Amino acid sequence: MMNVLFVCMGNTCRSPMAAKILEKKAKEHHIDLQIQSAGIGAVEGFPASEHARSVIKEYGMDDSHTTQRINQRLLDWADLVLT
Repeated sequence: MMNVLFVCMGNTCRSPMAAKILEKKAKEHHIDLQIQSAGIGAVEGFPASEHARSVIKEYGMDDSHTTQRINQRLLDWADLVLT
């Protein structure tokens, strides 16, 4: 299994959407991935932006998400970090 971490600024739009898309594609192709997202300036505990949630739902994906700030634990966990 591979651990993938997407990183953006606030963790409310770009990285959560990228994580959801990769999660969906991995499931469709039976690829075993663990996926998380974080932001370098994120305020912890908020949902994804309203626009991001609507796009995620439009493409049939679960829109649940809680922001988290990048930290050493996440970096140590990740096999691949995409920014």
